[in-house]
Amino acid sequence: MAHPPMRTSVPQLWRREKTEDEKNLLSMLNMGIPSAQDFDIRLPGTVDEGFYHNFTVRDVPDASEDENKWLQHFLTLQVDKRIVLEVEHQTMNRYDILHLLRGGRLKDETVEALVARLRNWLKLPENAARDRKFAIVTSYFSVNRMVSGFDQSSTFRAFDYEAVPCPTQKGSYDCDIHAYYFIMSILEEREIMQVEALRMESHMLRAGLAAQLICEGREGKKLRLKLDSDDPEYFLYFGGSDVPMIEWKY
Repeated sequence: MAHPPMRTSVPQLWRREKTEDEKNLLSMLNMGIPSAQDFDIRLPGTVDEGFYHNFTVRDVPDASEDENKWLQHFLTLQVDKRIVLEVEHQTMNRYDILHLLRGGRLKDETVEALVARLRNWLKLPENAARDRKFAIVTSYFSVNRMVSGFDQSSTFRAFDYEAVPCPTQKGSYDCDIHAYYFIMSILEEREIMQVEALRMESHMLRAGLAAQLICEGREGKKLRLKLDSDDPEYFLYFGGSDVPMIEWKY
């Protein structure tokens, strides 16, 4: 099943009618589920949906205690890592999860690999796709599971935490720019003690970020051919060559 990238705004999703292809897809996905009231899959466009991703699945109230425990365990162990899942020839990371939760769709190969990985991890039988409680195993990423089935305390127990003093932060209003640099350091897997925020004053960090955005923006305009060579802005920045004339020092 090939899904085009979703670029429709949320208000448009609420109003629009589903296409015939989507209706057929919805019918196929719900095939074999005994009752749509117990466990149904909805596509964007229904008023009572309230959440967007590949498969929106209602919470199953009669799931056993052990099933809920394993679902919670899975989320705690997998979603809190930078690489959420690594399966054969496919990788799902935090950005994919964020994309999924914001209404995006994963590649079919990734979904298929994820389903196979979850089936093996939970040791589900081959016919589990026809079982009401496990009709679509990607229900692990439904909003109800992410919110009500997540034990935050177990996340803290899974990691070692270290307080890092940040003397350049003068008050709570500096938190935003410092948090940005710490997050970037973590995503780039750099040593936490090498974060720029530990060595530079807040106003310098903001100036550096602004300079970076300006440079990237001008480079982007040039690459997208939206800045002509006779444009005064082009001459100011590039001086008629491909080498920027402005050097940012901060």
